[in-house]
Amino acid sequence: MTAPAVMTELTTLLFNQFVTWHNQGYASPSPDAVRHAVRARNGAANAIWLETASGSGDTTLLLSTQGRLVVGIERNRDRFQQAVARFPEGSPVRLFHAHSLRALPKLLPQLVGNVNFWLAGHHAAAITAAIARTTEVPAEPGDGEDDVPSILLELAEIGHHLRQYSQVAVMVDGVRFFDPANADYPEFPTLDLLVDWARTNDLMWHVEHDIFIARNF
Repeated sequence: MTAPAVMTELTTLLFNQFVTWHNQGYASPSPDAVRHAVRARNGAANAIWLETASGSGDTTLLLSTQGRLVVGIERNRDRFQQAVARFPEGSPVRLFHAHSLRALPKLLPQLVGNVNFWLAGHHAAAITAAIARTTEVPAEPGDGEDDVPSILLELAEIGHHLRQYSQVAVMVDGVRFFDPANADYPEFPTLDLLVDWARTNDLMWHVEHDIFIARNF
């Protein structure tokens, strides 16, 4: 994909998202342009970006204009193949068709230097906090959406490798779901567990535009 083609696609994508945001009364989630500004402001510079649930590559496209390398993990085969078609060989994007809990233990030891994580919090599953605190990985899932991994399990795996990176920022999208008062999402863990994870790993944290941000700089 040439640079002009990337800009044209981004312009169309972001315009459509701002229209949608306006129509929903500017409620969360914010358009990718807003969230991308949050990522750029809070992420480590000259860093590798690792994205879970990378889908068909919309956010991956934005991250590819910022990081020195973008690693995307997508478990749905159709969306993965759509993303592959958007990023030809030679682009600063590496895509993996895998369950994130299977891919992370293999990918995380290979990352060096500054690393930023963009994690899809809205893909959490109905896994209890007790299970999330263990090191047990669930059985290999299929391509469905009902058995997607808990964000807490992903964070636990990332926590094992934090010390090997220089500067690191971990961002969880979809904080609005981590609210026990929201009866529409009873399976989600509470925001307290994200805060506890950040504190346990000596990371500073805050919430901005529906994004939980924890970092060591």
